[in-house]
Amino acid sequence: MAGSGGAWKVAYADFVTAMMALFLVLWLVSQDTSVREAVEKAFRSQFVTTAPGTASLIQKTESPAIEALGDSKNSDSPLEAAVLRKVLDQLQALNMPVEGENRPIQLRVTPEGLEISVFDRAKRPLFVGETEKLTMYGRWVFSTLAWPIAENLNSKIELAGHTPEGFVTTSGDYSAWELSADRAKVARRALVRYGVREEQINKVSGYGSTRPMADTDPADEENRRVTVLFRLPAPHNSYAVSNQ
Repeated sequence: MAGSGGAWKVAYADFVTAMMALFLVLWLVSQDTSVREAVEKAFRSQFVTTAPGTASLIQKTESPAIEALGDSKNSDSPLEAAVLRKVLDQLQALNMPVEGENRPIQLRVTPEGLEISVFDRAKRPLFVGETEKLTMYGRWVFSTLAWPIAENLNSKIELAGHTPEGFVTTSGDYSAWELSADRAKVARRALVRYGVREEQINKVSGYGSTRPMADTDPADEENRRVTVLFRLPAPHNSYAVSNQ
């Protein structure tokens, strides 16, 4: 990448950090109650701090999986010190300066499962222009996302493409509906190429600009995204619902 400066390093670091957040959330929601309660107690410890001037990718308002931990009852259930230390180290490693509007992915636990929003930003595009063709960065993003999904053999996923309001077609009747659907289908093919099994995919949809993210301008680039709904096993879903 000669001549491109250090911008690619920032993109790489941001995405790797976001993926750490994803893996941590997956780990948390897959644990039994004793583990979650022990992690909750660790969060409340005076020794867990956030360095001044930093922002975690796992913000409390954006991580219901973490909020759910705070709703459970205190317990003295034992947890291996080494495991807890590893989790805490991962959490503390996330406390780094990251501009919120430039985050590559966003994680949100819903009653249906873990929703992963992958953003197509002008400065870091997933797709080439207003097409469904993946950029090199886009291929890398979905290849990285594929392996934790593939590792969870019993999981099911649903993909959905979204566009901001105001998409202008350049070829006849090819609208935001077609573009969002095509991008979701391309994302599906990329995930399958990099390890996700066909039978893990439940649905592929395109919603055009009809489902903007909450608290955003419908025309904002934040709404140019592909979402991957990672459906967790039933016991984990029921835990998430009961604590929201």
